[in-house]
Amino acid sequence: MMKSNSKFKNVISGFTLLEALMAVSILMVAVVAPITVSQKGLSSAVYAKSQMIASYLAQDAIEYIKNKRDGVSIRNDFVRDNFLTSFSLCLDGKSCQIDTIKNSLNISEDISEYSDSKPLKLGSPSGVHPGFYQYMDGEPTSFTRKIQITLSDELDSNGKEYKALVTVTVGWGNDNKVVVKTLIFNY
Repeated sequence: MMKSNSKFKNVISGFTLLEALMAVSILMVAVVAPITVSQKGLSSAVYAKSQMIASYLAQDAIEYIKNKRDGVSIRNDFVRDNFLTSFSLCLDGKSCQIDTIKNSLNISEDISEYSDSKPLKLGSPSGVHPGFYQYMDGEPTSFTRKIQITLSDELDSNGKEYKALVTVTVGWGNDNKVVVKTLIFNY
């Protein structure tokens, strides 16, 4: 009887294959779960950064158009009755790109299809405009910017169009985009 008891004692003191597999499974979950959570957090942070840059780029284009309107108004220029003619490439259902750093529409083109947009470039630290998004100098980015201006059908007391809807779409990556719309008044 003693011999059978000592055999039983040896079997109880060791790990079985099933217990070892369970221990390894628990260890894997304990290691993989935090890695997965941190990877998702990093992806969310990168997306949030891109979304914020896109919002700033959209606002930049809107402020550029407002600045042009205000410049005409300050100079008391008689062209202000139709200041949007300088943005003719963006009117009548067309889309254009505006380089706000170069202060011109020289690179504007009809880009009715979103995929035809040229990517913005980020100025290199040693370049002319370091850290600014533009179309001429720097490293290409994944950001594209498309501007459309739709004139209102409403007329003022002089029979002139006095407001327009400005739509700026900034895209990056495959299907990511930020769309900012604002009404601009011709006063």
